[in-house]
Amino acid sequence: GILLSCAQLVPMLEFVALSERSAYTYAEMIDYSATPGSLVMLLIPRFYGWLDFDRLSYWGPNNFPELSAYVGVLPLLLVPFALRARRWRESAPWLALAIVGLWMALGACGGLHYLIYRNVPFVGMMRAPGRYQLIWAFGVSLLAALGLDAAQKARWGELLALRRLRGRVAAVTITAMAVALLYYPTQLTQLEGWKQPFFADGMRRSAVSWGSALGSLVLLGQAGAVGALAVPVAALSLGAEVAWQARGVGLLFDNQPVHDLMLPNQYEKLLASDKGLFRVRNRFEPPSRLMLSRLQSDSGPGRHLLDYQNYEGRIASHYSPMLDLLNVKYLAELENGETQDRSPNLVIHEYVPVSAGAEAALPVRPAMLCRAVDVVSNVDPTPATRKGDKIADLEIVSEDGAVTTLPIRFGFETGDVSGGEPIALGREIVPSYYINVTDSATLSRKHYMTRIEFPALRVRELRLRHAGGDEQLWVKELYLQRVEGESDSWKRIYSEPSLNDTWLQVYENTDVLPRAFLVGEALDANSRKHALDLVAGESFDPRLQIVLESPVADTPSPGPAGDVSIASYAAERIELRARVRDPGAWLVLSEMDYPGWTARVDGVSARILRADALLRAVRLPPGEHTVVFEYQPESLRHGLQLTATGGVLLALMLGGALWQTRRGVKAEAA
Repeated sequence: GILLSCAQLVPMLEFVALSERSAYTYAEMIDYSATPGSLVMLLIPRFYGWLDFDRLSYWGPNNFPELSAYVGVLPLLLVPFALRARRWRESAPWLALAIVGLWMALGACGGLHYLIYRNVPFVGMMRAPGRYQLIWAFGVSLLAALGLDAAQKARWGELLALRRLRGRVAAVTITAMAVALLYYPTQLTQLEGWKQPFFADGMRRSAVSWGSALGSLVLLGQAGAVGALAVPVAALSLGAEVAWQARGVGLLFDNQPVHDLMLPNQYEKLLASDKGLFRVRNRFEPPSRLMLSRLQSDSGPGRHLLDYQNYEGRIASHYSPMLDLLNVKYLAELENGETQDRSPNLVIHEYVPVSAGAEAALPVRPAMLCRAVDVVSNVDPTPATRKGDKIADLEIVSEDGAVTTLPIRFGFETGDVSGGEPIALGREIVPSYYINVTDSATLSRKHYMTRIEFPALRVRELRLRHAGGDEQLWVKELYLQRVEGESDSWKRIYSEPSLNDTWLQVYENTDVLPRAFLVGEALDANSRKHALDLVAGESFDPRLQIVLESPVADTPSPGPAGDVSIASYAAERIELRARVRDPGAWLVLSEMDYPGWTARVDGVSARILRADALLRAVRLPPGEHTVVFEYQPESLRHGLQLTATGGVLLALMLGGALWQTRRGVKAEAA
């Protein structure tokens, strides 16, 4: 089986070694572990509520989807029948598999994961211990199938033993349900008010699930017509439970109908009408959603590669030439109704924590002429916090290095004020962007938006510096308001109202670089970090220069280098036509440099170099050329060879078994 899957496994191992997770420390990796507290969800999936993305509804362990391994009640109740009635050699391997899967899912809490992670090859590449619960679910499901088979097909002697076992299982189940019912009122009264209805609903659903499964168990193994209905009864019981509990088992769709998710919306139809090659930067929908509309995202399938993460982390604003290099022609983002501008002005959209001794620096490149900043924040005050207390400073660094310091004060620019009094310089709002709904502490605090004005400055950097108290400040969104009349490469082309007083804004980048282009001047970089520093520098012009991580002996040619067109474009083959001026040029292709890509210039193999810390480039002499990039990975070739080997071995095994069978039949006939 492993050999047969190598056509997929070997390329995947190559990808994992280059992914962002290859740089994770063990401490970072075990954040994706199950916890002892999450194990209760294996029995009662809604014990901690469930995920609704528009309100407080869940208070359990973080990373909820990774910890959803609920297989249903009836499969759990059937496991003892498999262990009792089946031969031990049939059931023991699946029991061991289930236990090991659950033990590994606990990560550092269990100890086994760390031991295997350090000593077993390839296991260290699996970066989410919580997903080992899939192995638990697989083992339990197979044990349940063996138990169902035993309960249905047992002989009379075995049937009597199974009936006694069924009675014990029923007694234990009823006792557990009684204990849960005794525990329920106490637990309910200890919960915060907003948690109580979700907990009560979850317990009610689980009581129905356990009662239904127990009734199905009583019917299993009965003689006569009832016994013949064992499998249909079990199937109906499981189907009813899935329908009853599904919302609590990690299904992350909201109330929007699934068919709506599959259809392009109005702005996607607008962008799809552009038949050129371009990418979209979309802050509020996953790349997979854009792919349904045949739109390419700058954070598409390659977003998990470490090189892309490092590159994307250097993009300081929408006006960065690094974004132009990614061929991003359109930007779609949500904006609060009061922060709208004619061009994109959102600097951050994820929480930036500002605590004692901490400072957050937000570069703005290229520098922009601005007159105000809109801050969406919330604060966790202490009992001693009073109105007017300074929580943090917002430092605005201008292009000439001058610093303008503006205070963020409790009750003025942010924070709750006793007595329900509104803050002086802002108002309460619902944030425009996604909040981690498993972080109930942050979500339960109110968010406030304040506009902080200042004399017009060409802003190069924003800094958030804590004032030194014990309060914790979170800045959720930050918008720069540009000065009217400032030249702008982004033009708003679409706008529509959304939820919670937000607007969907779509902008077009008039300075976007094409998917392929020619440059004449090459800059040397002695490392990947040095290359990133050069590309992110204010003096770098991607229209005229290229940064290479290999020594370059070519004479710089800063003038026009020629032109290039794309003859054909497919996932694994790209053909281009180039007309290059003297003394030659570099062809830059805005596609990620990745192992397995080859290049041919006029039919002759050419070396691909990493351009601008992320992309591909080849050197072209003067004249007209045809350049073909093809994806021919060695990892896939080796994987296919191993898969073919597995297929041959499987054929030999099946052939040998067939030969032995026929030989035995002939011997019996003789």
